[in-house]
Parts: sequence; structure tokens; C-alpha cells
Amino acid sequence: MKAVFAFDSFKGSATSGKLGEAAFRAFLEILPHAETMCYQIADGGEGCLEALLSSPRGATAVQCKTHDPLMRRIVSSYAAMPDGTAMIEAASASGLTLITESERNPMKTTSFGTGEQIADAVRSGCREIYLMLGGTATNDAGTGILSALGFIFRDADGNAVEPAGENLARIRHIDSSGALPGLDKCNFTLGCDVNTLFYGEQGAAYVFAAQKGASQKDIATLDEGLRNYAEAVLKATGKDISCLPGSGAAGGICGGLVPFLNAGVRSGIDIMMDITGLRNAIAEADIVFTGEGRIDGQTLMGKAVSGICRAADTGTKVIALCGSYSMTGKERDELDRLGCTAVFPIQPSPVTLEEAMRTENVLANVARTVKEIARIYKTGLRSAMRR
Repeated sequence: MKAVFAFDSFKGSATSGKLGEAAFRAFLEILPHAETMCYQIADGGEGCLEALLSSPRGATAVQCKTHDPLMRRIVSSYAAMPDGTAMIEAASASGLTLITESERNPMKTTSFGTGEQIADAVRSGCREIYLMLGGTATNDAGTGILSALGFIFRDADGNAVEPAGENLARIRHIDSSGALPGLDKCNFTLGCDVNTLFYGEQGAAYVFAAQKGASQKDIATLDEGLRNYAEAVLKATGKDISCLPGSGAAGGICGGLVPFLNAGVRSGIDIMMDITGLRNAIAEADIVFTGEGRIDGQTLMGKAVSGICRAADTGTKVIALCGSYSMTGKERDELDRLGCTAVFPIQPSPVTLEEAMRTENVLANVARTVKEIARIYKTGLRSAMRR
């Protein structure tokens, strides 16, 4: 019997690696002869680099000097592989975790540092680049990234415009004549876990800008800027990004980059399953254990659990564990159609949120739950052998 363990992190509680290790060790206590494979995963944000570096792909971490969302100098990392492939987490140079809560202001923050990482990878010879978009602090539609790559933004009078969310409404022209040499030889894939549009009520500003520190007035200004920028992009490239699914991901970075980097957009978990070899492992497994901190309606929107369910064969049992469960009956039916056999919240009794999220408690509850599931599976195996 083959069992695969691939957990997304339970944010604020336990990492993907620790969860997987706790689960597979518990499983082997009950079924010691099972063949087990454990993978670190992430669905497009923080954790992707760690997952890739722990995989058999031979990736190494590359450090480079960049700037954080407020243009303070930092050192950030990306992953490079021997075949010239690179993976960059946008959050490593442009993430919310790099600034304090009081510093959050998507009117001012920039994705420039992520552009510096891309430039470093291109200059180093990488030509296949995966850019994972989760967890950013910006709402600049990727203008910071493009600026770091040699693009210039101008207003109606031809004056240069600094890349920032508050300046999107001023942009009328986009000059790509000074773009970084070699950029046009690269293939870019943007990884995200949301289907947010570029602007409007389901757009980048209205859906996510508040959690990045924007006021209601700021949100309206940012949305107006995104509308204007989409028009500038259409004028410059002939490509309409306004209705592109996922274009609003990472404060519009996804939509802002697609026309200029000739980039493709994929679910972050799909990228991670392919690049780490997890997809092939799932296809050969009898049972797969996965999970995330909260399983709810958003799980169906390209999160790790739904991606893993889709990758499993019809005969493979997919068991999802979570810290918190909040799905309607209709949503659970949809998860079932995706291939999820069962969902198990791991908390055995009422406790405070602080206790529930304590790392040692989370890992112990995951181990206990997996053991109980393994016991059921063991009983089924014995019954099959008797027949």
C-alpha cells in the first residue's frame, strides 16, 4: 500500500514539513509496512521555495540584494535549478510579513524588489521563471516589478511616474524600449490561488486591499487607478486584462505582468505538484493525506486541498485534515465531486484559539486523527485478506 502525505501549512500554527512528518509517522505506527512519501507543498504563496528546495529537483537557494515594499534595502532569496528554471516568491521581497501592521499602505508600497529578483535570475541565465504571487503587500499592478526590469511609466505630459498604487491613475503611456536584455527570451508562469478580476467589486482593490492597510477611500482610489492602468495596458499592447481570471491576484500583479512578459497563469498548487513530482506520486497512491488550516468555500478556489483532490485517480482515497471547518452542504458536495473522500477537523474538544493554534497541540491532534483513520484502513485490509 502506498500512502502520500502533502499538507499545506496551518498558518500561524505549523509548517507543511512538520505536519507531513507528524502525519506519516503516526500512520506508520498503525501500518508499519506501508510505503510512504511525504511532500512539502504550498498553493502559491509563502512556503513554495521551501517546498521546492526540499524536493528532488536539485534546486538551490540564491540570495540577492533587493528592496522591501517600502524601498528599504534587504537581502531576499529565490530558487534556481540546474536546467535554468527559477522560482520566485513575490512575498520574499514584496510581502506583508516584511512590514509592520502600522506600515501597511498599498497606496505607497511597491513590488520593485520582486522585479530585482527577476532581473537577477535573468542575468544569471534563467529562462524558465515561475513567479508565485501569494502574500504580497502591494496594490501597484506589477508596475514596481516592470520598473525594476527597465520599463518606464509616463503621464499625459510625458513625465515619468513612480510605480505605486497611488499613481496608477496618472499613467497614460508605458515605455518598454529599455527592458532588460534577455527578458524577451524568458517564459514566465504566474502562480496564484484566486480568480479575482483586475478591478471592480470582484477586483484587486475591493477584495484584498483592506487587509493590506487600505481605507475605504483608498480602495476607491486604487480601483480607479486599476481601471486607468488597464486602459493604458490595452493601448500599449492591444491586450485587455480587465476580465482575465486571476488578473487581480497580488494587487493586480498578475494582470499587470501578463501582457508585458507574455506570461501564462496557473493555479499555484498545480505548479507545485508538477515541479516537485507530487502529481505523479498522488497518481500512484492508494491513500493521500492532505490539509490546510481552514477548509471552507475558498478551498474550492484553487487552494491546495482542492488541487490535490483533482490530481487523484478515482480509486485513490483523499483524506483532508483541518484546524477549522466551515463548508455549506453544497460546498462539501462540490469538494466530493473533486475527489475528496472525507474531511476531518482535528480539534477534539473546545479550547481557546490560542491553545488550538499552539504548534505542539496541532501536531499532536494531526497525529491522533491520522492514527484513527489508519486503524479504520487497517480493519478494511484485514477484511479484504479474509475474503
